[in-house]
Amino acid sequence: MPNVPTPPAVRPHLDAGASMSAERVVPLVPVAGDTASAPAAHGLDAAVIDAVIDAALAPLPVGVLVADPEGRVAYANAAARRLRLDRLAPVRRALTFALRDGAPVREEALELRETTGSLGWFDLAATPVRGPDGAVAAAVLTLVDVTPARKLRDWDAFAESLVNL
Repeated sequence: MPNVPTPPAVRPHLDAGASMSAERVVPLVPVAGDTASAPAAHGLDAAVIDAVIDAALAPLPVGVLVADPEGRVAYANAAARRLRLDRLAPVRRALTFALRDGAPVREEALELRETTGSLGWFDLAATPVRGPDGAVAAAVLTLVDVTPARKLRDWDAFAESLVNL
């Protein structure tokens, strides 16, 4: 059997020269009961909660947009702002349907032009969010960039057509 090197252990990212010590680790306290009210119960204000959500969603290649019952944008992550999701007709239609009819909307491989002018393909999902009374209180829309997978599929089809010449 050949000598296969062992991959290095995965370590958390630390600044140069920093070390992980017990006094730097923040203990996580489990929250009993309603986790939806947990941030407020622990003294986190809306701005901090928004910053936490932004930090959690920032590395994801997914546009996330939240609309209130009237269709106004209540939240948009960096990817949603970059794509200007609130200005795209398919996004407005999906949010309108989710808010008005209370039903989820899914569209695959939507062809959209990005703000840079380049053409891309996206999977869209709009999901109604119901309040405690059961009425639609908001809608969450996600837009996932599937352009690389679509281009690969198109190249595979092109290569296959060349082989069959």
